[in-house]
Amino acid sequence: MEEGPYLWRCLVYIEMNMVRCGVVKHPREWEWVGYREIMGARKRYRLVDVDRLCWRLQTGDVNEVRKNLEQSVAERIAQDRMTREPWWTQALAVGSREFVGAVEPRIQTRRELEVEETETGWLLKDECIPYKARTGPENACKAMD
Repeated sequence: MEEGPYLWRCLVYIEMNMVRCGVVKHPREWEWVGYREIMGARKRYRLVDVDRLCWRLQTGDVNEVRKNLEQSVAERIAQDRMTREPWWTQALAVGSREFVGAVEPRIQTRRELEVEETETGWLLKDECIPYKARTGPENACKAMD
């Protein structure tokens, strides 16, 4: 995952998982999501390194991250943008064309790799056989393992 805006979109998408599947109405209601740590609600047993996250998001201001996260989540909920976005789960790399191009030679695989442009960025994918299309581990998509 490329840093900056690509990581940001992925973070928001992940935070919406429990909302997307109908378990909660807002990520703040799910105790085991990064949202609560990022927003400062969890003080003990934290897993998210918020300072490093800020650095990876290319900002030094945790309050800016909190404000943007709250806004982005609220927008998705208000616009009912809950659909699954397969590029987050099916891609081997997500980012700019340059980033994906740099990752591609480092992927150790016997399958054909495919670089694909989407409306939000570039993806590096391997050949994926749809789930249940064939059985057996030799036919499983590496992105779904």
